[in-house]
Amino acid sequence: MLPYTFVQISDIHLGRLEGSSPQLRIFWQRMQCLPGLLGHSEKSLMDLQDFFLSYPEARLVVTGDVTACGHNEEFDLANQYLAAVLPENAGYVGLDVADWTDRAIPGNHDHWAGRPIPLGRPQSRLKHYFANLPSGGPFLFPVRMLRIDTDADVTAFSEARLRGMGRFTSQLDELQKIITLSGEGRQELRVLCLHHSPSHRGLWLEMEKESRKRLKEFVFENRIAVLLCGHIHREPRAGPVIWDNSGSEDPPILEVRCGTTTQLDPTIARHPELSDTDKRWQNSLFVHTISELGNEIVWRTELFLEGRGGFCPSVALRDDIPFAAEWKVWPWPPERRV
Repeated sequence: MLPYTFVQISDIHLGRLEGSSPQLRIFWQRMQCLPGLLGHSEKSLMDLQDFFLSYPEARLVVTGDVTACGHNEEFDLANQYLAAVLPENAGYVGLDVADWTDRAIPGNHDHWAGRPIPLGRPQSRLKHYFANLPSGGPFLFPVRMLRIDTDADVTAFSEARLRGMGRFTSQLDELQKIITLSGEGRQELRVLCLHHSPSHRGLWLEMEKESRKRLKEFVFENRIAVLLCGHIHREPRAGPVIWDNSGSEDPPILEVRCGTTTQLDPTIARHPELSDTDKRWQNSLFVHTISELGNEIVWRTELFLEGRGGFCPSVALRDDIPFAAEWKVWPWPPERRV
C-alpha cells in the first residue's frame, strides 16, 4: 500500500574497462553519436550504492542500457552489481536488489553485438535478463508498472540501429493484449517504462514516427499517467510529454527522463585526462514518491545529480533545471501541481 518510493536510474553502461587507455576514453568522449562507450565510473558505482542505501524502503527502477556494448560479460557484471555486490577488486560495491529485472528494461546498447559498434545481432544474455517483455507488471496496488522494449522492432543491421532509433509497435500490440486479458479495471495508476524518450527529436536517438504515433494512442487509450525513460545523455527532464507541434489540448502525461547514472563523468574532474569541452551533464537519478492526498494519488519526483561528494539535490550543482515536481496522477487525467 501507499506510500511507495522508487529510485530511477538509467544508462549505467557497465563496461569491460580492464586495460582500456585514457586515449581510448578520450576518443569515445569525442564521438557524440556514440555516447555510451565511455563505460562506467567505479566512483559513480560507489556513489550510487551510498545513495540507494540511504533509502532503505525504496524499490529500484532501471530504464535501460545496463551495458556499454551488449557483451555477455557486461550483462553479468551489471547483474552482479545490481543484484548483489561486485568482488573485492571492485571494492565490494553493489545494490543487492535481487529482483531488479522485475522493474527494468533494456536499451539500444543492450541490443549491440558485444563490440563497440551498433551493428550486429545481440548476444545471448540480453534474452537471459530481459526474457518476458512486454510486461504488464509488477503490480503494487494501486500502481501497475508496464514495461516494453523500445528496440524490439529494430533489426541488427539497419540504419535505425546505427542511429539509436526506437521502433516498437509490436510491443504495444502485445502489451495491449496483456492489459485486456488481465481484467483489471481503471482503478489503478498506470506507469510505463520505456528506454526511448517520446519528447526527444533529432537525427539520432529519437523514436520513429509510427512508433511515437502508436505510443500516443496507447497511452491515452489505456490511461497511462507516467512514462519513465532514459537514453538521452543530456539534461534530465520531468515534465509533460511533447508529442508534436499541433498545439492540441491533450491531457499532460508526465515524462521523467533520466540521463546517465554511473557512466564515467568528466564534468566533475575525476579524470583530468578528459576535457570538459563538450559540456556533458552530470550523472543523474530520480527519486519518486507516490502517496495519497485525500482521494487523489500524488506523484512527487526529485532530481539528484552527482558531484564530487556523491549524489545531491540538483540545486546544489546548477540552477537551470527544477529539482522537484509534483503531479496529481490519479484519477485520470493527470495534472501538474508544482
